[in-house]
Parts: sequence; structure tokens; C-alpha cells
Amino acid sequence: MALRRVCRHWHTLTQDLLYPHVWLNYSRNWSYISNAVSQPHIAALVRNVRLSPTRFDHNFSILQRCASHIELVVQPEFPRTERVYTGPLDEPLPDLPSLQHVYWIESAWSTPLLLAILRSAVKLQHLAISSSSSIDSSFFRSASFPPLSRLRSLLVIGLPRTDISAFLRHSHLTSLEELTIPPMYLMLQLPSIPTLRTLILANSYYASSTVSFAVILDLFPQLMELRYSLASSLIPPTGGQFASALVCVHLLSHNSPPPYSIDPHCLLLLGPAFGALERVVLAGPGWVGTQALEWEEWRSIKDRGCIVEMEKRPH
Repeated sequence: MALRRVCRHWHTLTQDLLYPHVWLNYSRNWSYISNAVSQPHIAALVRNVRLSPTRFDHNFSILQRCASHIELVVQPEFPRTERVYTGPLDEPLPDLPSLQHVYWIESAWSTPLLLAILRSAVKLQHLAISSSSSIDSSFFRSASFPPLSRLRSLLVIGLPRTDISAFLRHSHLTSLEELTIPPMYLMLQLPSIPTLRTLILANSYYASSTVSFAVILDLFPQLMELRYSLASSLIPPTGGQFASALVCVHLLSHNSPPPYSIDPHCLLLLGPAFGALERVVLAGPGWVGTQALEWEEWRSIKDRGCIVEMEKRPH
């Protein structure tokens, strides 16, 4: 912002730095941003937008003006102490041909805009929806869901369980490869997703849960990678079920586990259903500083030819 005041040439150069990432943070910034993106050459620079948590009229306007080149949209949490301006959504959004990533904290206020985005994002590939801690969600009570046939990864956490099943059934997830859900969602009437390759059972670092391999192998026959908590209780596959594509299992641990805690998991993975398994990855901060790779309890897994390794952590 300081450099742009040096001269006209620098003003032009800094536009490439200022406008790819737009943050609709405070209403007092709206006039400046609105005037800028009303110029087509600046609107074409916008790639990523962090929407306002309260001014949905501004959100709709920025998406409408910058529709052609936006690649990523983030909807942050709603601050309960502030006033909301929903704005009329009396016209559809234009197509969002470049939008591929949406990260959304869902609340009743944001539902109409989210549905409008999903209808317009014809090439959306990555969608993450989590629940607001302040306002109930209404998205999953929608009468109909836009088709998401190109979606490759989906994360849904903290949303009403009874509505998730309908969403997964009616969204035409014919290309979905990665799904992140809480383990409890496996107990719902979920649809089979033959294209799924990676299943991440989230919300299980801190609390015990039940992981049903019988359900997993039934719903996701081509699953190659599974992530779940070491603290989970296990429901084994039924007779005749085989994880023919499952080559990697990540065991998550938040607290330092004792060696014997891995026994139920080793016993399960040594079963005939898991003949394709190649790697067991120890993930999460609980394994850090332990000698877990040397535990005798892994011997049977290693003797079968599987690699047991620590997850690579970013520096």
C-alpha cells in the first residue's frame, strides 16, 4: 500500500500484488475494494477471496464482479456479537469457471450463498464444510443439492448427522477420491462410493470412537488409504470381506500410547481381509519422542512384509 503511492508505474505494478488475495474483513474497507474491482482489469486479478462473516451483500457482490478468475473461497466463522447483513440473493451468481476450492464454516446465514456458489462452481474439486459454533446450520436441510460430479475431496465435520447421508446420496459424487468425516457418520445410511481412495476419520484425536471395517469395506471397495485413531474400538470385517486395494493405514495418536495399545490393531490388520496392506504409518504428536518403531508388538506386522514408519512432519 505504501509502494503504490510512489508513482503511477509503481501503482500499476503493485496491483498484481494487492488484488490476487482479497479479504473482506471490515465494512470500512468495502468502499475501497468495491471501487477497485469495478474495474475489469483489477477484477481479473482476484484469485482468492476470504469473505466477510457478516456482510453477505458484500460477499455476493465481490463474487459477482470477480467470477471469471476466482480459484479459492473461504467463509470464516460468524462472530455472534456483530450484526448480520444477508442482502438479497434475488439473482443467481454467474458461472465460477475457475473456482476449485471452497472452505466454509456453515451457518443459517451463509446457506443461501453457499448453495449459489455450488450451483455456479462447475469445476469445483475440493469442498470443506464445518459447523459454526454460534449459529445452527440449514445447508443440509436444503430441498435439493447441486450436483458435484467433479468433486475430488470432501470434508464434513460437526454437521447434523441425519442430514449428511442425504447430502452424500444426492450430490452425485461420481468422482470423489478423498472423504474426511467423523467416525460416527459411518453408522448412518451412507451411499457406496466406488471411486473413493482415501478415507480420513477425523475428530478422533481426543475421544474414543468406533471404526467399523465391515461398513468401510462395504461402502468403499476401492479404498487405498485409511486414517483413524489408535484410541478407536474396532468392528472387524465380516466373513468374505476383503480390503483388496487397502495398502496404507495411518494410526493417529494424540497422547503417548503404551506398547500394548497397538495389539488390537495389529491383530485386526493381520487378518485375511488385509492381505494387500503394505504400510502402517504412525501419525500424530503422540508418537513423537517414543521408540514406537522398535516395539516388539509390531513384529508380526513386519514379518508379513509391511513397513512400519513415522509420519513425516513439516519443519
